[in-house]
Amino acid sequence: MAYMLTQKLKAMSNTKFKELFIRHKANSTIHSTGITCQPNTVFNAGANRFGYDTLLVIRVNDRRAISNLTAAHSRDYVTDWWINPDPTLVASTGKYPGRGYGDKS
Repeated sequence: MAYMLTQKLKAMSNTKFKELFIRHKANSTIHSTGITCQPNTVFNAGANRFGYDTLLVIRVNDRRAISNLTAAHSRDYVTDWWINPDPTLVASTGKYPGRGYGDKS
């Protein structure tokens, strides 16, 4: 069984397949140092020009598995990201509580 899995993984890593996404070398990375909560993950939810800045809406998933939307700004859309200290749109956990695995309700 392990041998078959190894063979499948080798076949998937074949270089004849093209990459789906290629990260631009100047593409920035949002670091957790600019986010006030302790994030588990950060997702790029959308980007747009806003005046002279680029506005990036990021979905911050905290360590409780609750996501909030937070705005980040940059003048050149590559460096010097300024992240709002507070979430722009806070999750409504009381109105729509998350369900655990196997919960049928």
